[in-house]
Amino acid sequence: GEVLFTLTIKATKAKTTETMFALSNEITRSESYLGNDMEVGKLTLKTRSQTAEDAIILMQNEPNPWKAETKISYYMPNAGKVRLTIYDVTGKEVSTRDIEAVKGQNQERYTKGQIGASSGVYYYKLECGAYAATKKMILVE
Repeated sequence: GEVLFTLTIKATKAKTTETMFALSNEITRSESYLGNDMEVGKLTLKTRSQTAEDAIILMQNEPNPWKAETKISYYMPNAGKVRLTIYDVTGKEVSTRDIEAVKGQNQERYTKGQIGASSGVYYYKLECGAYAATKKMILVE
């Protein structure tokens, strides 16, 4: 078997891929074709992923866009030191927090005054060891 295509999917919620995907014969037959004789073969779905419990996960801030206050949440598989930095659209650092994160869900609250910001696009970056993730947020008047 030659691989014809690969799907790469980014989860927006902490769920297992086994609960989000399934092959079905409901609309079309699930089958593959092998060799020059086009022999019908079995079609399978294999997943490879880290479980949410094993990975650091940075979530989208809520609300987004935001006016007065927003919350940035992240999941830690183990307690540890993290750095949460907010940048303006030019890349200028406007806020940095060094945090002792707990195992499990963590949350940081930011107000407009704390980042001394005006309306616009901002980026926030979570760093922990070799892990780094960045997301975009929008501050409105």
